[in-house]
Amino acid sequence: MHMVEPGDDCFKRFFYDAAIPMCIAAPDGRLIHTNQPLCQLFGFSQDDMCSLTLQSIVHPDDRESTERYLHALNTGQHNSHQVERRYLSATGEIIWGILNISAVRGQDQSTSYILIQIQDTTERKQLEEQLQYQATHDALTNLPNRVLLNDRFIRALARNFRQQYAVGLLVIDLDNFKVINDSLGHPAGDAVLVAVAQRLKAFASDTVVTARLGGDEFAILLEYACDESDAIELAERILDELEESFAIDGHAVEVTASIGVALSTSVRDQPEDLLRRADIAMYRAKDRGKHRYGVFNERLHGQRYGQLAAENDLRRGIREQEFILHYQPTASIETGQIVELEALLRWQHPLRGLIMPQEFIGLAEETGLIVPLGRWALEEACRQLGSWQRQPGSSLLRVGVNLSNRQLEEPDLVEDVARALSASGIRPSSLTIEITESVAIMNSESHRWVLDQLKHLGVRLAIDDFGTGYSTLSRLRHLPIDVLKIDQSFVIGMDDNTSDVAIVSAVIAFAKALNLTVTSEGIETESQLEQLTSMGCDLGQGFMIARPLAEIDVPDALRCLDIVASLIAGPRVPELISA
Repeated sequence: MHMVEPGDDCFKRFFYDAAIPMCIAAPDGRLIHTNQPLCQLFGFSQDDMCSLTLQSIVHPDDRESTERYLHALNTGQHNSHQVERRYLSATGEIIWGILNISAVRGQDQSTSYILIQIQDTTERKQLEEQLQYQATHDALTNLPNRVLLNDRFIRALARNFRQQYAVGLLVIDLDNFKVINDSLGHPAGDAVLVAVAQRLKAFASDTVVTARLGGDEFAILLEYACDESDAIELAERILDELEESFAIDGHAVEVTASIGVALSTSVRDQPEDLLRRADIAMYRAKDRGKHRYGVFNERLHGQRYGQLAAENDLRRGIREQEFILHYQPTASIETGQIVELEALLRWQHPLRGLIMPQEFIGLAEETGLIVPLGRWALEEACRQLGSWQRQPGSSLLRVGVNLSNRQLEEPDLVEDVARALSASGIRPSSLTIEITESVAIMNSESHRWVLDQLKHLGVRLAIDDFGTGYSTLSRLRHLPIDVLKIDQSFVIGMDDNTSDVAIVSAVIAFAKALNLTVTSEGIETESQLEQLTSMGCDLGQGFMIARPLAEIDVPDALRCLDIVASLIAGPRVPELISA
């Protein structure tokens, strides 16, 4: 068999005319021939490139492993290898690229030369890093957010348990922050939050994490808190630091804070356990007059929440069938037609009236009552969809149902979904199962198995609140998902925050590259809708499209499909459907 050599005319045409960056190297890595795309990628002339080695253009941290790959090729252990690597351009910039390296051997099986291809992946890496940073940091203050704080807590707890150290948490809530917002305006309020964050950053270190939990609430995690006194000392220093007024828009703004202190008590503690204890201690400090700290103990727990009474009330509510579903429409941004209804839980309490989910979902998940409650919501949403689909023009309508982490861990979940589909008679593709980004990547092996089984049933899978979890593009692309729902916090910020516009645009581009449907949540203004339309977003949800509807109001909304579609396709209106 004739072996193709670098000097062959056909090889030359292939090599020099190829669009992908390529080079030919000696067995020791010296570059012998390079094509123009490779020179353009690295910013060298061909003469300069041929004075270099593969090892010299690889990032210093990756050179040792590159030497190993060359050795493996030259000794016949492998004929080819593919790996993603960092490289250095002529100006010292980092280039990410997928290295394909193959050995071309002579009659004696020794390496004659090495064929190298480098596919530039810098832009994808930068996008991935941007999304990962956004997922783990607060956009306003650039502090770590709750997701990153939870991750550091779990790591610290596992490490400290072996060394018999506790993990400490301080929750810091600004006193009377609403007064600042109401008197000086929200921009000034944001400026105060940024200024407070700057002072709290002074306490951060390799073992102390300063984070923003949201609103006017911050947290500091002590990864090596030996005892309660360490956390108390830090709380006192923070109170002292905040005593000096802040200069905001020419005003001297006085800021005080209430601080809750809690320490881990068991290796089985979860981040939400410590946050709840610190919250209890913080509210106790507010009750005692603000601008002080409180330390958690079990007595406070009983005084503050009376969890047993709340749990009993929740059990009674489930037993007495006091829960209902409201449905928030999702519309095609291109046509304006309603294509899906997201089922939202509400508690019709006999004494307290209509209770929104944020007031009971946490307790339901903590007690495990989310399992029967979620099973009912799934069955009811599917049953109701079957009824609506039988109406003229609604046969393609879908329904979305949210699942929590606790539900995904239930061994009978897949059977429950199959049973709900069968009982309602709807097509599996009519049901969209929604899970949050953080849940999707948690305990990935068991969750991936459940998601695969659900996908096998034929249902659609959606990642809800995308951008708020702690994930990477490489991890998400291995999940069997159909839809990405962009978290409303980014969409709402598009009107006055260019970074949010860039993030939304990047997420849409990423989803399109993976052939995923993109839904934007929280659309409230005409400007947001127009920007999303120009970005190629598929579906939209929010008050600009429609408010959540009671079950009785859905048929009227569905009968207005043609009117709604014409309005969205033509002049924009503040709200297309109202409950």
